[in-house]
Amino acid sequence: MGKTKAIFIGTMFRIVVLSLVISVVYGSITAPNFADGRTVIVHLFEWKWTDIADECERFIGPHKFAGVQVSPPSEHLIFSTNPYNPPYPYPWWERYQPLSYQLNSRSGTAEEFADMVARCLDVDVRIYVDAVINHMAGGSYDFPGVPFTENDFNVKLGLCPTDDGGIHDINNTVEMRYCNLLGLSDIHYGELNDYYGRDKILAQL
Repeated sequence: MGKTKAIFIGTMFRIVVLSLVISVVYGSITAPNFADGRTVIVHLFEWKWTDIADECERFIGPHKFAGVQVSPPSEHLIFSTNPYNPPYPYPWWERYQPLSYQLNSRSGTAEEFADMVARCLDVDVRIYVDAVINHMAGGSYDFPGVPFTENDFNVKLGLCPTDDGGIHDINNTVEMRYCNLLGLSDIHYGELNDYYGRDKILAQL
């Protein structure tokens, strides 16, 4: 197994473990944003917004589920070929390589997203969005749809200490904070660009 693939698998494993921990801890937390008497959410990753809206009205709402977590809704890079598994194009993780914060993805348009949220809320089902706010798609530092330029990324600002801008030691806090994970362009949130990166993320949320 190559080093890059090993890091990728290790990262996804940590995400799964963190999700399980959150699920266990949640049992002792009060969630006032849920409708009364509802405590369980479901994941409908990779579903289209129109299908989620229908499912809220048909099953999720009537069966007293509290919410739905959906895939990242932002415009993202499209992989017509999968470098890790060539027979299967358009992998799920392409949705974690945003090109902009426009709500147009393979799940649907901004209008369909808004309609889904409204229809689910009408049956007391909340929508929880998986927001990608740490990085943009790999291979570029120019994202006119935001807009972001080279001045908005840690590697281009000289903050990453590695020669290729990548993370080589996950125990090195400087690399983890300022370098690119798996080539994904790591956004700068600090004072070197007058907190522009932070402000764009806040505007998206």
